[in-house]
Amino acid sequence: MLKKIFEVFFLLILMFSIFSACAYKDSSYGEYEHIIVFADSTLYKNIRPELEQTFDQFVYTPITEKSFYLELQPLQRLDKYKKYRNIMFIGLLDGKDVVSQYITQSFDTEVQSAIKQGKIFDIFQEDLFAKEQMVIFLASTDLITLKQNLIAASDEIYKKLENYYFDRLERLMFTKGEKTVLEEYIAEKYGWRIRIQHDYHLVKESDAGNFVWLRRINPDRSLFVFRFPADSLIMSDSQWLVDLRDSLTTIYYERDSIAQKDTYTVHTEFHDHAALKLVGVWQNHKLYIGGPFRTYAFFDQDQKYIYVIDILVTAPTRRKKPYLDQLEVMANSFQLLPGRLSL
Repeated sequence: MLKKIFEVFFLLILMFSIFSACAYKDSSYGEYEHIIVFADSTLYKNIRPELEQTFDQFVYTPITEKSFYLELQPLQRLDKYKKYRNIMFIGLLDGKDVVSQYITQSFDTEVQSAIKQGKIFDIFQEDLFAKEQMVIFLASTDLITLKQNLIAASDEIYKKLENYYFDRLERLMFTKGEKTVLEEYIAEKYGWRIRIQHDYHLVKESDAGNFVWLRRINPDRSLFVFRFPADSLIMSDSQWLVDLRDSLTTIYYERDSIAQKDTYTVHTEFHDHAALKLVGVWQNHKLYIGGPFRTYAFFDQDQKYIYVIDILVTAPTRRKKPYLDQLEVMANSFQLLPGRLSL
């Protein structure tokens, strides 16, 4: 709680001190996964392994892609990069380099004291220089403490940035439109709702009313929802989910199958339901194509049904993570409508 109080206090200082600006701000620009880093080059070199461990988490698609990309820039270029979507300042209190001095001069004595006492380390500020922007400050008293703090807060820092990334991505995805008519059709017929981007289409519905396939081309992306009556005990193991997905994609996706050596299971939550999540790569030996997929499965106690939500991407020669992330946004918009198990 004390850390949060100091964070709020610090943000007020930012808002009414050297970073004070008029109400209107231009929109930020740049890649959503790109972070411009302002730090002394020697300091950056010393903490680079810890930074990469925090931000450069890899995604196998089946090529290796990073979650976020770090780019070091000198403070002299702040005016050029200050409207980028993601910016990070890293420094030491009373450090002699220009970035550390810039950061130190931004803090009053109370905030500096809080940093020295370990009550503040990472500060996140939205829309500081531009709209739809995240600025991160990392500050400690010395290099060893900076490394220790970065290691200790690594997961929390990454999760904060990832959550903001997905919130911002969701806002962007639906600015060009949304298939509200199709959403209402699905809600009325099946008793669940999902947000659908403007250029997805309903490709297939099963006669049994338990399978819905949505698809978008260029590049090829798919999302399907499947449900079936079951007992919650099935959730204790994931092999059934692998087998089920392979059987469904054999029918609907021209015999796609899971590359099991490149796939693993995560026990997670999906909207307050205990869930299984398959993370991996799909392949099609007939068509010689493949790509990343994610499959969520959860048991709904009220309906006594298992729901399976699957997403996949086919994007040869392109980075696949951005498209996979968009599908994650759609998948996570899924919601059951109370009392409306429709068929």
